[in-house]
Amino acid sequence: MADQKIGAYICKGCGIGERLNTTQLVNIANKEGKAAIAREGKDVTLAGFSYTTILCLQAAEVLAQEGIEAEVVDLLSLSPLDEDAILTSVRKTMRLVVVEESPPRCSVARDIAAMVADQAFDDLDAPVKTITAPHANIPYSSALEHLYMPTPQQIVGAVHEQLGRR
Repeated sequence: MADQKIGAYICKGCGIGERLNTTQLVNIANKEGKAAIAREGKDVTLAGFSYTTILCLQAAEVLAQEGIEAEVVDLLSLSPLDEDAILTSVRKTMRLVVVEESPPRCSVARDIAAMVADQAFDDLDAPVKTITAPHANIPYSSALEHLYMPTPQQIVGAVHEQLGRR
């Protein structure tokens, strides 16, 4: 398979629908501490980092087929976190879904949700949604691990909830 540019990453030898191994990603990121807009949109902001950016882009493709334009923010760095990029996008779309592979308690996703609620509450048309792994131990079985990780379908479902399309 050919290399594909996915957000700020190039997927080496993999298809867009395949589950990726982080060793397959070659970072072609811009300046340290600055997020990148991986996809422009106007209806909802999807924020992710590393592999979850790819999940956001996959969800954005599905949403585009439904006429929903999702903006994908690739955070690229968590410390420092580019709060301005997140807030600018949220103020444009008025909705936010943050995707992270970690469990929800004390997570980056919840920290970003709190920051947006604190600094852009009046700009939101729907509650911030976080898509994370469940609050449980990481399973050893690969079949269960697949069920444990966030998916594009969960992201699409969260956007549908925000837009009142259940």
